[in-house]
Amino acid sequence: IREEDRLVEALDFRLNDDFLGSIYADKFVGIWNENGLMYNGMQTKFSPKKLIVNSTGTRASVITEEIIQSDFAIIYRYYLELFDISNPSVEPPKVNQVFLLQITMDIMGDGEAIPQFCVAVSDDASLAIVGATGQHPVKLIRVSDGSTIREFYPLSRAAGMGNGATAVRFTENDGSVM
Repeated sequence: IREEDRLVEALDFRLNDDFLGSIYADKFVGIWNENGLMYNGMQTKFSPKKLIVNSTGTRASVITEEIIQSDFAIIYRYYLELFDISNPSVEPPKVNQVFLLQITMDIMGDGEAIPQFCVAVSDDASLAIVGATGQHPVKLIRVSDGSTIREFYPLSRAAGMGNGATAVRFTENDGSVM
């Protein structure tokens, strides 16, 4: 990316003219134009891991990570931070922040492994579905207040495999989840 010496990790596009990129260490998401020049951005509360921009280019869902280290454990917490990017010429305001998942690892090697997690956000950004590998349930979450609408386990768990979810997705027009 032109004139930018920081490492940009996650990318997503806003319509045909702009793209967003996350800068993990700075807790920042930048907005670049088609020439590769950053012209705006938004500060996140935690370090951004993944970006999802809706099809109309009005909402940016940023999956962020908080790492808390104590004498006995490391706690990983994941959040969804939602921003209004309908007018990218002004600093995009944060709409909401929702807790998604927590993993605790004992420093002696006990506890859970850090799961691979997957998130999908409905096109209107009102719902999110969160899944993770391991023994975690899949959750359908209302983004406005963070409440869990439904919680279920993938079919692989019923078959005794216990793999958890490796992918989640909303179908076209957000009518169903997969």
